Amino acid sequence: MTYRIAMVVAAPFPSPRGSQVLVRDLAEGLAERGHEVHVVCYAAGQPWTPPERVWVHRAPSFLGRPECYGPSLRRVAYTLLLLPTLFRVVRVFSIDVIHAHNYEAPILAYLVRRWTGIPVVYHGHNVMSDELARYFRTAPGRKCARLLARYLDRRVPAAADAVVALSEPMARFLRRCGVPEEKLVILPPAVAVPRRHARDFPKLREPEGPLVVYAGNLDPYQDIPALLRAMDAVARVRPETKLWIVTHAGSPSLGTDTLVAGRPNVEIRVAENFEGVWSALCAADVLVCPRTSWSGFPIKIWNYLATGLPVVTSRAVARLVGRKAGTRVFSFDGDSAGLARAILVALDSGGPAREEAVPLGQLRSEVLTGFEAVYDRVTSFRRGVHTPLQDCKNLLQKKALWGSYG
Repeated sequence: MTYRIAMVVAAPFPSPRGSQVLVRDLAEGLAERGHEVHVVCYAAGQPWTPPERVWVHRAPSFLGRPECYGPSLRRVAYTLLLLPTLFRVVRVFSIDVIHAHNYEAPILAYLVRRWTGIPVVYHGHNVMSDELARYFRTAPGRKCARLLARYLDRRVPAAADAVVALSEPMARFLRRCGVPEEKLVILPPAVAVPRRHARDFPKLREPEGPLVVYAGNLDPYQDIPALLRAMDAVARVRPETKLWIVTHAGSPSLGTDTLVAGRPNVEIRVAENFEGVWSALCAADVLVCPRTSWSGFPIKIWNYLATGLPVVTSRAVARLVGRKAGTRVFSFDGDSAGLARAILVALDSGGPAREEAVPLGQLRSEVLTGFEAVYDRVTSFRRGVHTPLQDCKNLLQKKALWGSYG
């Protein structure tokens, strides 16, 4: 059975950021399997990752270019602008299921469900208790953020008709927050990543010394300061080692450029497209993901593994990836000293692996089948539910009928 799906994301779309990459790939994958997918998003996106085979419906743009970073009142306003757009898409295209990502989009989806009865699938990308406080610098701000995060974690996912967690640790947390077992399903992110082995890619640089590369945005949960401290320690052992921080055009620096100043072995490079990112990745000797947040799943890891190069990441992320044939993941616990040790070990581990690290094509097919099973379940459960909108339509039809007899 095929469905008409409204996929809601309160963010600019498309964009090279991990959540938007996941949304785009999932929407395209479902469209390839015959579903009609409508993405509802902010007024703007970045043109270097255009979606294919999906409809894109944007919120009004009279507030200007939307922000994509962190919590703010402006972002709340942008998110509220999505509500009439989502309601219109659900009505005009006779949507069967609303697939809402992260925390803001499900809140809008529940409002639309109240009037239309359309079931809502909540797709978690992280949990607020793990991430929200990282955006605040003062102690009172972090304390308020933790209280708000605890409230959101207990209210938002549990209100959905079905809840999708990215991993078992996230699922355990959601169970403790009151999500019933029968609503919960674990579906890891499985994006389509082409095999781009480092040994087959033209090199961007001359071999002047070992090169460590990080590629991604510079948000606080990425733990870039810890990476810089780790590179200071690496430089004391192997002073010729360099670090490239590769980010996309338009990504806010958030103070990273200040931290990099005075570190001659560190360079920030801006990539204009995915080819630029791949070129930088494949020039590396070691790829690093310093993020220690346990609840999310860094999509960049799939790109890293596709190069066959050694990958350094936290133990929490390493557990999500698992140990597959050809995978060379060097994990660390918590602090920058552990990260430095893992980088040094990875630098001594040799060249690219020969085998495919993770069979992503098979995993992606299994995940898409899993989502179709979720849609089957929520649509059968919600079928026949009375809603205020249906009651209004029935009332108007009755009035029209009585008018025709009068």
